[in-house]
Amino acid sequence: MNVANENEGANKSNNKQKKEGKNRPFNFSVHPKRHVALRLAYLGWDYQGFAVQDNTDNTVEARLFEALLKTRLIQDRQSSNYHRCGRTDKGVSAFSQVISIDLRSNQFCGGLGVMLPDDAPAAFKDKAAVPELPYVKILNRVLPPAIRALDWSPAAEGFSARFDCQSRTYRYYFPRGCLDVDLMAEAAKRYEGTHDFRNLCKMDVGNGVLQFERTILSASVRPAKSQLTSGTNPYELFIFEIKGLAFLYHQVRCMMAVLLLIGQKLENPDIIDQLMDVMKNPRKPQYSMAVDYPLVLFDCHFDGLSWTQEKEEVSYVLATLQQHWTQSAVRASVLFGMLEDLEAKGAEPPKNCLLLEGSRQKNYKSLLERPCSFRSVSLRMFLVGLTGGIASGKTTVSSMLRELGCPIIDADVVARKVVEPNTPAYHRIVYHFGAEVLLENGEIDRQKLGQLIFSNAEKRKLLNSITHPEIHKAMLKQILFYFLRGYRYVVLDVPLLFETRRLTQFLNHTVVVYCDPATQLLRLMQRDGLTQEQAEQRVAAQMPLNEKRGLANHVIENSGSREDTHRQVLKLHTKLEDSMDFLLVRVITIAATASLGGILLLNESAATGCADDIIWHRDPPGFSVVRKKPCSLSPRPTSALIRRSPTTELRRRDRPHCSVPGHMTHSVPTRYPTKGRGPRPESRCWTGPRCGPSTTTQAGCM
Repeated sequence: MNVANENEGANKSNNKQKKEGKNRPFNFSVHPKRHVALRLAYLGWDYQGFAVQDNTDNTVEARLFEALLKTRLIQDRQSSNYHRCGRTDKGVSAFSQVISIDLRSNQFCGGLGVMLPDDAPAAFKDKAAVPELPYVKILNRVLPPAIRALDWSPAAEGFSARFDCQSRTYRYYFPRGCLDVDLMAEAAKRYEGTHDFRNLCKMDVGNGVLQFERTILSASVRPAKSQLTSGTNPYELFIFEIKGLAFLYHQVRCMMAVLLLIGQKLENPDIIDQLMDVMKNPRKPQYSMAVDYPLVLFDCHFDGLSWTQEKEEVSYVLATLQQHWTQSAVRASVLFGMLEDLEAKGAEPPKNCLLLEGSRQKNYKSLLERPCSFRSVSLRMFLVGLTGGIASGKTTVSSMLRELGCPIIDADVVARKVVEPNTPAYHRIVYHFGAEVLLENGEIDRQKLGQLIFSNAEKRKLLNSITHPEIHKAMLKQILFYFLRGYRYVVLDVPLLFETRRLTQFLNHTVVVYCDPATQLLRLMQRDGLTQEQAEQRVAAQMPLNEKRGLANHVIENSGSREDTHRQVLKLHTKLEDSMDFLLVRVITIAATASLGGILLLNESAATGCADDIIWHRDPPGFSVVRKKPCSLSPRPTSALIRRSPTTELRRRDRPHCSVPGHMTHSVPTRYPTKGRGPRPESRCWTGPRCGPSTTTQAGCM
């Protein structure tokens, strides 16, 4: 009995130790890291795209990082040095998506891409060489069936899957149907070369990509490997294959949509050349894209990588793909059998093109005759966004541009003004964060508020939601001012340009001031008197500079001397000044400024405190009146803005006067016009709400 109790106690003790070991945090600091390139294949039909999104976790990248964290291959995304070769859209699949990332390694003796830990035990460093961790096997055991790792390659520490990719190849599968595939093949060749594809992509996205010239290395239309007979078989499958250096958002699907219109002989092949001629056609005509599910990221080419395949995993991936293929092939065969049976009974097989989004119109209108998207007009080329990281030297670059005569709108300066006492943002900040964020003079203590938000993501998000709308409105007023002064471009100095993304859609150029992480930390510690831990927390709270550099189309390297930075700034300024794109926009801007300026002036007038300055009334159709009282803050009275029907316009001497001394009146119709005669006029006081909108001169003013 005692022996049994002792055994039971020993088992409980062992189970307790196992549970404690299972819950013990994994110590990444004693393990090496290895920078690798990892190749993935996935079926994207049931996912919302590849890249992680804020509004859903049903993305390929979200599932991938779940697997990486679960298997302890990475500690977190922020420290993983992660880059993707490309981001596929919702419903798009990939056979060769490549990412670069730092993974946990067991190579204590070093190797290509291996980073040894500083505090690793000395005994570990004397270990003999062992095979690397089976990354593909580890991931495939936890990834969903529709996502598979194919192989991996060691890479140098500076390798980036995004920036070191030599070319990307996409394939779009489609049936012959009623399409003239020979005409499509001829038209596809027109895509080759370097062109401006702004009319063949989706432009209205705030993703920081603002240059639309892309180089297409090859484009072709050819039959797919199919068991179906060739000839005029409408069910024969074809492939549109396109290879390029990089692609714009929805570019391949827009290019395929135009090819489908050409294949149906609704457009001539010349339409491609006309759409790429942005001088003659600067605005994108409205048309539907091709559907998403036939599109595949087929290949990403890199130089200098040595891919390592795990043989048993190749069989595992083949078995998984065969399972998917079996299900899809059987379903396709069932459907094809039904089609053959109906056609054998004399039914004419339809040859419709079903790969364009939306419904087909009965009366086709040529692309160049369709309405154009107003957002396609490059109204943004006056605006240049300048950003960087904390202590990266953005202020230095901004000062250099200002010395060159460039107009600078500093978001930090604007941010200070919008939170001054008695402003809307000021009251909201005090309401949400309390009076403890105020100084003795009533102003906001920016240093104390900064300490609160840098350590709390939710509070930082709340503060941004309060201040950013007010900052954007104030910046808009300054932008209009500089536009009217005739400046070629305006620089928006915005620290969180890519984090908020609200302004990027209005920018034609984005500039990032970059410095290496060690220099950034040292500058921050010296500037603000912070400890290294505090400085690292400040830096970690912002988007990494490497990621910002990838989003920008101009980079100022500020790790060296001031003279070197000044040379780069001068070169950038010369390039922007030499741009002639602004000429067309100048005419559009001047035409639009009058209405925008009027709105801003009305808002400014309402903010002066004259509540009865502007009064709007709704009169019968065709008779809207704006009554304006002379403001006490204005040096002279302002005349009323009145729009009436010409039939009711009264001469000034015929206008009756209000019974209240000093008040003036005008005539407005009191009922709808009747046939054969105009409305009976009745006078009203225009002074303001004290008289009321329905007060007449007969009744007087209260």
